[in-house]
Amino acid sequence: MLKNELTYSIKQFIDKTDISIKNANKIECLLESLNLEQELVDNTILLLAFYVPSGEKYMYDEDQVAYELKKIL
Repeated sequence: MLKNELTYSIKQFIDKTDISIKNANKIECLLESLNLEQELVDNTILLLAFYVPSGEKYMYDEDQVAYELKKIL
């Protein structure tokens, strides 16, 4: 069930149906709860922590995050 919820949230983000910080935080928490010690997962969690819609200085935007989330799927 956890993986289904994670997949759904990631697809919502990639499709730009839900690019909210709340959804990004949810994805981050779900990834952390998987307890996978893989570089890709760790890097994605870090990327999500620095996500802001439309980006800002030193922050990532939805396109950058979506690109990385596609790798997780």
